[in-house]
Amino acid sequence: MAGFAHQFKRDFHPAEAADLRKLVPLGRIKQALVWTPTYAYAVEEDNARGEIDRLALRIDPPRVSANFLAPVDDVKNRRCQEWTMDFLRLLVARGVIEAEAVETAQQERRSKFWHWAQISREQSSR
Repeated sequence: MAGFAHQFKRDFHPAEAADLRKLVPLGRIKQALVWTPTYAYAVEEDNARGEIDRLALRIDPPRVSANFLAPVDDVKNRRCQEWTMDFLRLLVARGVIEAEAVETAQQERRSKFWHWAQISREQSSR
């Protein structure tokens, strides 16, 4: 096993996911930071095309866990949830999203329903 890898889902709409339990808006970002595909179908790829993608690549994905039953320690045993929190913190540090997004996501992580989180794209610039 290699662990996780960066993956960008283009033209993906979390609200339409069949396994969606709860959608939690975390904030708004400038549309200019998100690469918008010119095609109208979902694509999964690992190429960074917009600024948000490039920022995501700055956070290493979780590696394979030596013991997936071991407690998550945020160092040796990380999951995609820890990666997501690191990414949100980076977005806050870069001024892309408000700091409240991190607390909202943390609260949802503690709830049994955390499954998807969405950052809405802002049509106008900040």
